[in-house]
Amino acid sequence: MSRVRLTLAFTAVVLRRLAHDRSALFFMLVLPVGVIVIVGSTFGGTQRVNIGVVDRGGGPVSRAVVAELDRSDGVKLRTYDDAEELDAAVRRRGIDAGLVLPADLDARIGGAEPSTITFTALPDNAASATARTVVDGALAAVGTPIEAATFARSAGAGDSFDQALTVARRMEGASGATVEEIDVGPGRAEAVSSFALTVPQNLVLFVFITGLASGSALIRLRNLGVLRRSMAMPVSARQAALGVGLGWFATSLLQSLIIVVIGAVVFGVDWGDPLAATALILVYALVGAGAGLVIGVVGRDEDRTGAITPIVGIVLGALGGCMVPLEIFPDTMTTVAHVVPQYWAMVAWQKVVFDGAGIGSILPSLAILGGLGAVGVVVAGARLRRDLVGA
Repeated sequence: MSRVRLTLAFTAVVLRRLAHDRSALFFMLVLPVGVIVIVGSTFGGTQRVNIGVVDRGGGPVSRAVVAELDRSDGVKLRTYDDAEELDAAVRRRGIDAGLVLPADLDARIGGAEPSTITFTALPDNAASATARTVVDGALAAVGTPIEAATFARSAGAGDSFDQALTVARRMEGASGATVEEIDVGPGRAEAVSSFALTVPQNLVLFVFITGLASGSALIRLRNLGVLRRSMAMPVSARQAALGVGLGWFATSLLQSLIIVVIGAVVFGVDWGDPLAATALILVYALVGAGAGLVIGVVGRDEDRTGAITPIVGIVLGALGGCMVPLEIFPDTMTTVAHVVPQYWAMVAWQKVVFDGAGIGSILPSLAILGGLGAVGVVVAGARLRRDLVGA
């Protein structure tokens, strides 16, 4: 039997043990997909806000407000004939908020008099706050030319408020102000999936958790003496350690590929540059393998290890940006997050998936992740060889 076959025999032992470990299979297959579906469906993408409008006047100001709302991103506008129907739709949660434009809106604004616009919403509807922000933005956008129209009419720019408003809109771009353009970097031209953040987050989270939790399988192999008995074969401790390490690497890589394929086929995630994505998958699989090996050679009680390591993985994942976007982290939390591999993986995935970056842009993350994974594998391998030789 060749050295390669002997080494791969240890890899096969690890994979067979993992295949019979229900908890490992749960964390590898079932839980990641379930979390992706739940979190992505709930928080993924841009939430559409439904706003109803009753336009009692139908004048230029009312039409301008309705047009501004209709062109707002993420807004679905519905018109109603009367306020009672609008209020009923809000109560039934058919819409998130309602807006009633009074019949005298144009007349009052044209005469520089105050007017009341009614905004209707349920206090326990979280989307109503977003709707209010959209409405305020629309009113502010319409209000600028209205103020100009009022001034223009007083200056004799038109006989009616409607004519003055037309003049004001024509003159809206004739400002003496200058606009400075700031390049914030390239982004992806095409739209991204609503799961584009959730799926990479769960890949980073669960590959590491599975690596840690699967370390209990290596503890079982050690406690049962399987690895010690294998030394009776013409195989070196180095080959045994390498075979076990390849088993853990294959496990991490398999889970990564499963999540990537499901993310692309089922959830429409575009993983960006193939070379960058492949390099990141391979390097982070090495991180998962290193984590599993370290736990496997250090731990003694497989049940206790299997119970604690998922919790540790979840905490580190939260710290590294697998639960919420890194952008909302305070400065102190961001500084602390630099010590965990999940942070560097999420930084790289965000560049690849959202910015369309190539492998050159994620080289720092690849170097750090590769270094962490290599250290884990080397340290665990040395400890395992020492245990086997000592036996």
